[in-house]
Order: sequence, then C-alpha cells, then structure tokens
Amino acid sequence: MTPKEKAEQLVDSFRNKIVKYLNAFMGIRNAKMCALICVDEIIDILELNGFSLQEYHDKGTLEYWLHVKDEIPIVANEMAEKYSNKNIKK
Repeated sequence: MTPKEKAEQLVDSFRNKIVKYLNAFMGIRNAKMCALICVDEIIDILELNGFSLQEYHDKGTLEYWLHVKDEIPIVANEMAEKYSNKNIKK
C-alpha cells in the first residue's frame, strides 16, 4: 500500500466514525487530526525502538510512516474539496 493509499484509508476510517456525530466537513477535519495523531504515535514508537531513517531506509518502515504523515493533509483537503463541490452542485 502506498503512503497516499494508507493516508486515505486512515482519514476515511476516522471520518466514517466521526461523521455520525458531526457534519461531513467537520468530520473530515477531525479525521485528519486523528489520523495525524495515530501516525505520530507510530513514528514515536518506531523511534523509541531504535528505528531510524538511515538504518531502515531499505525497509522503509519509518520513512513510510513519515510519507503517510505528509499525505494525510493532502488527502483530507481532497476529501473536503469533493464534499464542498458535491454540496455546491445540489
């Protein structure tokens, strides 16, 4: 799974749970924050266990999650834009 696909999966997963309580746009915003917190926790655990970019560059573990973190805001903005465009067309 690419970092972008993982970012989409995380944001969408949180959005589906949050949107029950908030409107869809606010759900996307909050889902983005939850996904970022989740990825930060994963990165912290990897760093605490001695994973570094230099040591595991070939395996891509830490680097992968750093790329996922970069993709989350992009994916969330794309989702929000789709939601806005969908509602404007109605």
